[in-house]
Amino acid sequence: MRFACFHVGNPQGVLMPEQGVGNAIAQSHFKFLPQFNQNNQPLRISGMSERRKMSLFQEIARSLVGSNGTGLLGRKFSLHTQYFKCKNCI
Repeated sequence: MRFACFHVGNPQGVLMPEQGVGNAIAQSHFKFLPQFNQNNQPLRISGMSERRKMSLFQEIARSLVGSNGTGLLGRKFSLHTQYFKCKNCI
């Protein structure tokens, strides 16, 4: 298994993740899921000012959750929470 190595400053050391971290990364699944604003324009964070980035993160989160949970994360969350519902839960 390969691990990511990072040099710190003028190489003063190499950071190696623990074995469990490498295993968790190896089991991860990544997808490219671009999010769009209300005008159907792709949301981009790279290259934006720090002030603008926070509002873009919020816009991406709203896009992922969607109206009344209709977005990608909203739908996935509702599928998983149906198994945890109980009579006495609020």
